[in-house]
Amino acid sequence: NFVCAINTIYMNNALYGWYVMEVTKDVAKKQVCYRALPIKEFVIDQNERGFIDTFYRKVKFTYRQLRQRFPNYVPSSATKDSNDQDPWAWLNREVELLHVVEPSLEHNNKFDSVYIDLTEKAIIEKKVEDHCKYIAGRAGTFSNTNDPYGFSPVMSVLPSTKNLNAVSFDIIKAVHHAQRFDLLAGEDI
Repeated sequence: NFVCAINTIYMNNALYGWYVMEVTKDVAKKQVCYRALPIKEFVIDQNERGFIDTFYRKVKFTYRQLRQRFPNYVPSSATKDSNDQDPWAWLNREVELLHVVEPSLEHNNKFDSVYIDLTEKAIIEKKVEDHCKYIAGRAGTFSNTNDPYGFSPVMSVLPSTKNLNAVSFDIIKAVHHAQRFDLLAGEDI
């Protein structure tokens, strides 16, 4: 699935100036899996050398998806509501998760990965990993700021594109005006 992910990444990089890719190991299939993630879910930060090393991902799950991802975690609100006709309706309720990946302060060259249930205000899982599962890239950055996000190549051509559209509109309007002889005034002739 690398080709599908990389096409989405190229588009995000050109349009928004940065992208995020998730790289995980599928133990059952013994392969590496790649997935382009929506950048609207992320807040990123960089270290003193300018490398992105901290990720905050806020995402919504249903309780069913949460149980699939974390089978041992049972939130206190994951019970049948007395007003529900369907005893399994709680599985479709949404929950907000925050996934924090940052360099570990206790373990050298490792990353702390913490999943937090924002709805219940509880830590679901905390572990130390030997690698960061997210990769972020940027089209370019401003050298005089500490902004971790890149600027978009498309944004640099946007003013020229707007000017070109305005000129094209004026040409079309002039041609249309020249074809309507009933609108021509004496000075236009």
